[in-house]
Amino acid sequence: MNRPDVRNALSLAVNLRLSELAHELEADDGVRAVVITGAGEKAFCAGADLKERRGVPAAETGPYINAIAGAINGWPTFASRRSR
Repeated sequence: MNRPDVRNALSLAVNLRLSELAHELEADDGVRAVVITGAGEKAFCAGADLKERRGVPAAETGPYINAIAGAINGWPTFASRRSR
């Protein structure tokens, strides 16, 4: 992650990209492990980018919640891979 100015906070775009990467890498049988790093020296990741969501009505938060779920749920499949 490369958003050190906001301590690598997870924006909608970052969550969507993490989800995409998980699916892309899952399709590559040569990938056995993934290391995610955060730029900067203050934090690996501050969590959700709350400033981005400030003022968003509750009824419109679905895309943010879905993106977070996709970013999280895409990765566990790597743990279930067997050595081939």
